[in-house]
Amino acid sequence: MKKRQANKFVMLRTVITLLERNEIIVSGISELQAATNLLKTRTIELESADNLKRTALTGKKIYKDSVKESLIRSASGISGAINTYAKKTGNDVLAENSRLSQSAFVVMRETQLLEVLKTLKELALTHKTDIVPFGITEEKLNVFIQRLNSYDEALNEKEHGAVARTGAVKSLELIFRETNAVLDSADKLIRGLAEEHPEFVRDYFIARRIKNLGIRHFSDHPPENNVPQEKINLPVTGNAAS
Repeated sequence: MKKRQANKFVMLRTVITLLERNEIIVSGISELQAATNLLKTRTIELESADNLKRTALTGKKIYKDSVKESLIRSASGISGAINTYAKKTGNDVLAENSRLSQSAFVVMRETQLLEVLKTLKELALTHKTDIVPFGITEEKLNVFIQRLNSYDEALNEKEHGAVARTGAVKSLELIFRETNAVLDSADKLIRGLAEEHPEFVRDYFIARRIKNLGIRHFSDHPPENNVPQEKINLPVTGNAAS
C-alpha cells in the first residue's frame, strides 16, 4: 500500500476493534451491525489485494505459496472444529474424515491439497451451524472459502507479473472507495447515538482520525505519530463541553 493507504488501513482496523469492543451497542442497530461486518470484509479484501500487489512482480510461485499459507491456517481451524464436534457427538465417520492436521496439509501435493480442502469445504458447509460453538463463525467460513478459491485460481494461473500488479493497484483503490462509503454510513448512524452513548461516539470519531504513522518513507524530520491527517468533527455532547 501507499503511505496514505497504509495509514488509512490502520485507522480502519482501529475502528473495527472499537466496534467489536462495543458489540452490545452495535448489535442494537441492524444497519450499524451490517456496516461493521462490511468493514471486516473490506479489510480482508484489502489485505488480499495488497498481498497480490507486493508479490506479483516475483511471479506465480511466491503468490501461490502466500495464498497457500493463509489457506492452510484457515483450513486447520475448520478441520479442528469439525473434528471436535464429531467426537463430541459420537460421529466416528465425520471424525475420521476431518482428522487433518496443519502438518499434513503442508506436505500434501498441490493438487491433492486442493481436492482435500474442497472436500473439507463441503463438510463445513454441511455442518456450518454445528461448528459455530466451536469458533467457526460464518465470517471465518467465508474467509476459508475465499482463500480456497484464490488458491484454486493460483494453481491455474500462468502469469502473475506486472499485469497482476497493475490490477492489484486498481483493486486497492476501488476497495478503499467502497470502504469510504461504508464508513460514511457508519458515521451518520453513530452521530445519532451522541446522547445515549457519548463516550462511545467520542471514542469512535477519535478512532476515525487518520494518523501519519510514517509508513514507507523516512526523512530528516520524522512524522509526528498523533497528528491527524484527516479532520473528523467530533459530536458535541454534554460531557464534552468544558
